[in-house]
Amino acid sequence: MNEFLEKINPLDINFSDKNSILSWIGHIAPLVILAIFSFLVFKYRKFIADFLSKTIKELKLIDWLERNKTYKYTFYTLLFVVFSTILILVLDQAFLKLRNLVILPSV
Repeated sequence: MNEFLEKINPLDINFSDKNSILSWIGHIAPLVILAIFSFLVFKYRKFIADFLSKTIKELKLIDWLERNKTYKYTFYTLLFVVFSTILILVLDQAFLKLRNLVILPSV
């Protein structure tokens, strides 16, 4: 533990050494980001709470699909993705073979 504290001791930083500065910044930057984030959350907590409550109310107004339709549409979407992937793979291989026949004929 003491070795870790010695490595990031800001009093021992050598400002002429680039690696020392970058190491110091790498240890301090997450703390600064956390402090800024905490400050912003605290400052805008009413806005965030209001936004979340309105979002929940809006989600309750949505007319959601039945479970079987959701499964059906998910299946169709995945089927389309698989078909499109296979189509692109086949076209890619076909154009690769065409390029090798036309541009780079075998010797």
